[in-house]
Amino acid sequence: MSKKIEIASLSNAVRKMLETYSDEAIKVMNEAVDEAGKAGLEELKVSASGKFNNADNYAKTWRVRKIEKSVLKRKDILHTPTDYRIAHLLEHGHVKRGGGRTRDFPHVAPAEKKAEQVLVEELEKKLGGKS
Repeated sequence: MSKKIEIASLSNAVRKMLETYSDEAIKVMNEAVDEAGKAGLEELKVSASGKFNNADNYAKTWRVRKIEKSVLKRKDILHTPTDYRIAHLLEHGHVKRGGGRTRDFPHVAPAEKKAEQVLVEELEKKLGGKS
């Protein structure tokens, strides 16, 4: 059964409906960001473990940091503040002192792709994206 709305109050009714949808969408997006952050962190710890010397200790030092701006939030996966530089060197390799390069250990890029995939899947599932 549809509710009848006067023409004069149509704009208010539409505004209220859009506000309700907006609130729900923001809630769903924040939940999806949480899931993607967890999935990315897990993937990063798995992909970093055992690939190089001291890898298990290195994998344990990754954390998820929540950043809230206005109503939306963002999750950053970051390395400890004192050891963050090593992630770039391991991911891309670096020049050795005597010449030549070290091999790279890609572990951040696969975790980023996994987190992005989880975020898109969660948003499509909860907000109704692809059919």
